[in-house]
Amino acid sequence: MLGITLCLLSSCGYQTTEHYNKWTLTQKQRDSIAFSTYHHYNVGYNFICRADSIWLAPHPEGITLNLDYPNEQAYLYDDDDFVITEVFRNNNINRNTLDSIWLCVGSDGIPLGWISEHDLLRNATPVDPISRFMNACSRLSDKLRSTLSHGIVALLICLIAYQVKGNRKLQLKEKSNYIYPLLLSAVTAGCLMATIKCLMPEQWQHFYFYPSLNPVGQRPMFAIYLSAVWLSIVFFLAIFFDLKDKTSFGKLLLTMLLNATLAILLYYAISMLRPIYIVYIVYIIIVVVAIWDYHTQNKKAKTAPPICETK
Repeated sequence: MLGITLCLLSSCGYQTTEHYNKWTLTQKQRDSIAFSTYHHYNVGYNFICRADSIWLAPHPEGITLNLDYPNEQAYLYDDDDFVITEVFRNNNINRNTLDSIWLCVGSDGIPLGWISEHDLLRNATPVDPISRFMNACSRLSDKLRSTLSHGIVALLICLIAYQVKGNRKLQLKEKSNYIYPLLLSAVTAGCLMATIKCLMPEQWQHFYFYPSLNPVGQRPMFAIYLSAVWLSIVFFLAIFFDLKDKTSFGKLLLTMLLNATLAILLYYAISMLRPIYIVYIVYIIIVVVAIWDYHTQNKKAKTAPPICETK
């Protein structure tokens, strides 16, 4: 058992890229390593288009290159996958007006055209399913933050009130205390997400390009975040197994749907709050209220008279 534990601990180190001595590298290789370090992708990285269409320029803006492929306009459409074939940095372009980094993209081994890095990252996402899911959630969060922020808060309050009212109608023996760990783990994950995005944007961007669902081997904040997400799933399943023999199928289905919606909305609500100190204030309030409500429910359960069975 001790040997297995030591083997597991020895494999939990964060993997880092080992580079050769810089004196053995050419200037082009050093630039490639530096670009990959700061931009988190490089030549050969695969993306997928998430916009209706993307226009590809025949050459980077501000300069004309002698290219080996036909100099004609091309387009990428939604769900088209492509690969970065070349990176070009134009140092003569003012960064405040134009994008100095241009990327040549191709498909099936054929270069198609050029696009600025800003337009690429705004209209495309890595092909990894986790990255695509994160991109979709980020787009949804931006839309909700700009248009439905007050509606989300109002809906969240209604759901919490409905949950409390529903719990009061149920008999004490049919309640599940796993709802409190579920909500706390969800709100903790949301707080960690907001912290990572606000205080560690570089690490978040690296995780976006190289995602993982395994907390082992990740950086500390991401390991805690992924653990909180997995704990939310575990507590959600615990609610199901705790109530499946205590209530009817209709009530069980409604309770599971309500708890999942409430946990997701709590996650989104706290992760979208800005500035970051408001996130911490709201998190502390939610934790205190949840702990207080948990102790109140336990106190009522202990002082409640026993339920007599009728013959």
